[in-house]
Amino acid sequence: MKPRFRGKSLFYFCLLACLAIVAVHLLTITRLASWEDEVFAFSTGWSIAHAKTPALSVLALFPDTISPVRFYGPVSFETAAVLIRIFGFSPTAWRVACFSGVILTTLVSALLVRLAGGDRWATLLAVLVSCFGGVVESNMPGRFDFVAMGILLLGMLLSLSAFQPWATHRVLKTILAGSFVGLALACTPRILTPLTAFSAAAVL
Repeated sequence: MKPRFRGKSLFYFCLLACLAIVAVHLLTITRLASWEDEVFAFSTGWSIAHAKTPALSVLALFPDTISPVRFYGPVSFETAAVLIRIFGFSPTAWRVACFSGVILTTLVSALLVRLAGGDRWATLLAVLVSCFGGVVESNMPGRFDFVAMGILLLGMLLSLSAFQPWATHRVLKTILAGSFVGLALACTPRILTPLTAFSAAAVL
């Protein structure tokens, strides 16, 4: 077997393995136990979906628990409300929506590597790290952080592509980049950490 053929086979094997892991995870996502943040997000979404005050009704049962409001923003709660209106009280729909953030993060990470001039192996490494990281963290399902990160990275991608020498529609891309960054911040204030790091890197 020629080295070039072996390299191509290894590349596609790793890519298919990544897709298989995502598929298996989606099939087993309903078997994982619920945890605090997921319950609180869904509780608030339930209140909003029923035209009530967006309050965490379950806090009455757990008065000593720190409120997740400081960790999540209105976008996550409104998303939960929309899913409840469409699918009813379905934790599976919420978990799949949150896991879509892992897929979005993976795809945008690959595009960022390509924009930076990385080859297919560097792109594959970015895909593997993003995908496996999301699956490993999925022992706590229903984390909206991944959706927020995917949106933030999409804003970064548009921002960086707007300043490339060959770029077109720079004003539009810049406006969209800012909109995505703002949307990510409205998902969770945890995005401030990677956003600060990106801003510092851009200045330097």
